[in-house]
Amino acid sequence: MFKFWKPKDSKPAGNKALVDKAIKELKNGNVESGLEALHKLAEKNDPDAEHALGDLYEFGLEDYEEAVDWYERAAEHGHSQARFCLANMYMTGKGTEVNYQEAARWYRLAANDGIPDAQFMMGEFLRVGKVIPQDLAEAKRWYELAYRNGTSLAQERLKQMK
Repeated sequence: MFKFWKPKDSKPAGNKALVDKAIKELKNGNVESGLEALHKLAEKNDPDAEHALGDLYEFGLEDYEEAVDWYERAAEHGHSQARFCLANMYMTGKGTEVNYQEAARWYRLAANDGIPDAQFMMGEFLRVGKVIPQDLAEAKRWYELAYRNGTSLAQERLKQMK
């Protein structure tokens, strides 16, 4: 029913077993109990639960403003993937105003946390130079890192930069 991206290393760790159990409830169609469990964990500032709620509101319930709120809470609690999701929301204006400065800020944090697609986006921002100052050497470094971490589009950008 719902799809959730599971980060390899999402810091700080929350109560992963309980979050996974709540997600399983959601996937099994027990929306009320799964949602209640996630909310209880999120009330205790569990970043994995906050991120899962962001995903649920973005992809399942399509309440984008609520998704932004949950992603922001998780991102502020250091959740790497939530930082990337929040950056995407600012980039696209989904659930919030388009804000490229905020998008760049959250992409940078997610990129530093090792999220490959955020590393690619940092390369994009630095290559184009409209939101943050252009720095082609730094853009290349981010593209190389993104490519090593599995973002194949980064290889195309590296070829274009030669």
